[in-house]
Amino acid sequence: MSGRFHDGWLRRTPAELLVPVQEDVRERFARIRSEAEQTGVAPTDPLRFPALDAVQRLLEDLQPAGAAPESAYVYGVLTWYCFRAWAESAGPLLLTEAGARALVARTTPVGAAPPPSPAGYVQLPRHLFWVRPDVDEPAEPVDGLYWEVRAGELGALIVSGLREDRPGLGVVVAPPVALPDLAAASGAEVRPDGPAFVSALPGGADSGLLSLETAGEVYALLARLFAHLTERPEDLSARIEPATQEAPPASRFPYRRLTAPAPPER
Repeated sequence: MSGRFHDGWLRRTPAELLVPVQEDVRERFARIRSEAEQTGVAPTDPLRFPALDAVQRLLEDLQPAGAAPESAYVYGVLTWYCFRAWAESAGPLLLTEAGARALVARTTPVGAAPPPSPAGYVQLPRHLFWVRPDVDEPAEPVDGLYWEVRAGELGALIVSGLREDRPGLGVVVAPPVALPDLAAASGAEVRPDGPAFVSALPGGADSGLLSLETAGEVYALLARLFAHLTERPEDLSARIEPATQEAPPASRFPYRRLTAPAPPER
């Protein structure tokens, strides 16, 4: 499928925006991992990870001249999540539109399903989910969600605003949640002013759009995703090798696609 909410192939990922197009980010990540192993720095340590020389060089290349000081934190967090997903997962997941809508429409409780890996990235159908990184800024389409597990907690990073016609992106860090509480979060009332995932954009609901307005919605979506991977592993495709696609540009990463039966019509 490659319609309005593109899910035909894995689009260029946030990790691939960390280096110039002609360079493979996996080579940079391999240098980071080698240095971490040599120096005894655990990649799961967000305080020591940025001090690695290979990470410092990557961050220096990322930050444009005259960048605001706070951009160093943004790039640092993004690099950490991207590296962990590369190092600790079997590759990105691509959630199809049918799969996404099935997860959103799910009403049955989910069990305490663990994440499929200690860290990872799930790319959402293009322009289906929207988020507002700042209350004073316009909403942006969500490209996907990174997750990471550390000290019994699940953390998440929302990545938005990826466009083929300009560089840059937006990131929103969701406060971590204890893993034992994740199942309960999947069915909780996570939005105080209405149903979860309903679009907050003018006319968005009528257009089939969805929104992530709260951290609770982020974790509800991830909890349902993890449960689905546990309950219906047959919905996860075999490893798909990247192909050359230009509109939108395809990722270089091998990936797997997760679909699901479409939710029943109401």
